[in-house]
Amino acid sequence: MNPTPTPTPYRGRGTPLAWIAGFKLVKASVLVAFAFAAHTLTHAEAQQHFVYWLGHNAMSPHAHLLQRLAEWLDGASPHRIDLAAGAALVYATIYAIEGWGLWRRRPWAIWMTLVATSLFVPFEAWALASHPTPVSAGALAVNLAILAYLAVALRRHRYS
Repeated sequence: MNPTPTPTPYRGRGTPLAWIAGFKLVKASVLVAFAFAAHTLTHAEAQQHFVYWLGHNAMSPHAHLLQRLAEWLDGASPHRIDLAAGAALVYATIYAIEGWGLWRRRPWAIWMTLVATSLFVPFEAWALASHPTPVSAGALAVNLAILAYLAVALRRHRYS
């Protein structure tokens, strides 16, 4: 006897919810990679090379963010680097849980992503107001689009 399937906000994997899930999983992977790279920075020479690479990566659309990260890491103590790596792993875990839940079409994941994403909007709006760049505008626009889609999905399918 099969249980009644839970209604889902989409039918296939090529829909916006699947794209949001993939986006969250990619962000989780990048943060895990950063955490492991930062953890290797306890050696001063490796730290200097990493800071040099971050500071001179002008081809990246996130060059200004990389420059800020390089300034923050330059001369950082091992404790500060461990804190950065730990924070990256915490965020990676949250993104991975959101991504997995969205991929599996779990209603709790839609709620979790809606809440977690909405927490970043004020910071992104402040970043856009203080230093308007295409990247800060894009980050805010993407998160607002994600929030709008998830709110509509929740309303249509009455996930509560």
